[in-house]
Amino acid sequence: MDVALKGLSPGINDTTTAVMCVDYLTAILARLADRQLETPGRGEAGEVQVIIRRPTYADFVAEAFDQIRQNADGNVAVMRRLIHSLETLSRITPGTERRRVLVLHVEAVREASQRSVQSPRERGELESHATTRV
Repeated sequence: MDVALKGLSPGINDTTTAVMCVDYLTAILARLADRQLETPGRGEAGEVQVIIRRPTYADFVAEAFDQIRQNADGNVAVMRRLIHSLETLSRITPGTERRRVLVLHVEAVREASQRSVQSPRERGELESHATTRV
């Protein structure tokens, strides 16, 4: 995510690097898609002994994509890739709750594109790509 932010910085302005970072983050999230992340510590008899707060799937998705989206204003290529990645993850992610997280992120990209993309044609293109549902 940090490398993507550097690519999006005005001094560097390297959209390709940001897009590639989104792809790598998507691959990582795909590996987490069906893993159980939230598990309490249990004793030998199976009783809960301690509950450890671990990052949730929503935490991982937010960590991967929030700052990229927030810094991609007006960058159609990065927004398009974020939408594509979120929809790819939605197709392979089991569980309604996790897919709902992905839909919320697609909505956030849609809002950012409506706010920051100047071209009506490009805004419409992004809107048509943002079709993920739970």
